[in-house]
Amino acid sequence: TLLISVRYGFEVLCISRAVVRLQGLLVSFFVMSVAFQFPVKKVVANVLPPVVSAVAMGVFGYVLKSFFSSIAWQFAVIFLCVIVYFGVLFLLFPGIRKEVLQIEIVQKFLRKIKK
Repeated sequence: TLLISVRYGFEVLCISRAVVRLQGLLVSFFVMSVAFQFPVKKVVANVLPPVVSAVAMGVFGYVLKSFFSSIAWQFAVIFLCVIVYFGVLFLLFPGIRKEVLQIEIVQKFLRKIKK
């Protein structure tokens, strides 16, 4: 697949590579589930919040990227994407918010802000 996609350009190669990697992931999940009775549904459920946040951030960044092309704008978009990522993560998934707020360094940071 990858050798064929090289003939059609870099973008096709990148997409083909992603599909090949996804196929390997799915096969690994199947083998873990069948051979080792590994709880694949739990793994997917644990990965779902960051994936949803990353997709939302990616769409947001892609839309904002098209407005301007300056270096300052790119840094501003990166900062806004970080805010969107954690905003989606904390607003849509309260369990993640509770976990993050229990981290010691986050608690220290919040105590410094409250002073």
